[in-house]
Amino acid sequence: MSSPPPRGFDLRVPGWFPHDLDPGSGRASFVRTDRASLSAEPFLDHRWREPHQTDAALPLAELEVAGSRPPRLNFIWHTSFCASTLLSACMDSPGRCLALKEPRVLVQLADMKRRGLLHTDPTVAKNVFGLLARRFDEDEQILVKPSNGANTLIPEAANLTTGPMLLLYSSCESFLLSMAKQGGAGFTFVRNLFGSLASEHPVGRWPVPTLLSLTDLQLSALVWRMQMDILEAASAGLGHRARSLDCRLLLDDPGHVLTKIDAFLGLNLGPERLDAVVNGPLLNRDAKQPGRAYDSRSRAEAEAKVRAQLGSDLPAVLRWIEAVSPTPPKLATPLAAPAPSRSWTEDFCMTAPAA
Repeated sequence: MSSPPPRGFDLRVPGWFPHDLDPGSGRASFVRTDRASLSAEPFLDHRWREPHQTDAALPLAELEVAGSRPPRLNFIWHTSFCASTLLSACMDSPGRCLALKEPRVLVQLADMKRRGLLHTDPTVAKNVFGLLARRFDEDEQILVKPSNGANTLIPEAANLTTGPMLLLYSSCESFLLSMAKQGGAGFTFVRNLFGSLASEHPVGRWPVPTLLSLTDLQLSALVWRMQMDILEAASAGLGHRARSLDCRLLLDDPGHVLTKIDAFLGLNLGPERLDAVVNGPLLNRDAKQPGRAYDSRSRAEAEAKVRAQLGSDLPAVLRWIEAVSPTPPKLATPLAAPAPSRSWTEDFCMTAPAA
């Protein structure tokens, strides 16, 4: 028999943060926390708290938060390694916006969808979004940056919440450089990600012998394309609620792009706050490892080094993925205009008619 939640547990209180969903036991677990802790964490997943470190549990059937209207949530949906953690941190501002970065509970909700469990209990997704939408300050908006492993939830988020959605991505070239920069660890990540994405993306035209013969760079390019295709399919029909953004534009001109994002999301951070971000420490350190210095110059130097190491392999793989997958993916109207491209894989910006 499961124990009741502790004294003081209240679903209306945002300090009780949903951290773990276990459909096997039929329970959700919560962490007792505060706004500052949620804001400071680059990842609200196992790197923050393991499931056994939770402070309360409740049956999934009892998760409902009061309120009949769909809650307003702003979203940043994204591909891997496209500065989404940095962008989320830039938009976090006490009293205006709390950024929740990669909540573990959304990855688990996405896994429940893949297993068909949301069909048997459709209220779970509604209740999870409702819990994430609770505010510490009534004037403060919530910005959710799910893990890219939760992109399959875009249709549910569109139906069960209100608020704009930013679709953030990198070019194929940038993704390849990010993977190659990490060496073996990067390509191990790619292979694990491929295994996860293959459950959502049709790979029937790629026989197993062909997949096994791909180089690390080729498989990385394929994984990039799979992520883009999944975003495209999941976000179809979002219309005016969505805009897309090439992360390179953010990194090259943060002041201009952050102003556009602020306006699109309706956060009203204002010029003073955004100037403080652009001229402050956030853009001069690693968003995932805040104690490590890392700025645009460091990034450019690291990319130049990897590009030189890859030599002719990099442009060859870009030509290869464009040849085997020639139609550029399309998402929402770009939030900011890109520079002229050499090819859609090297400097890719998704285009679609304005809503």
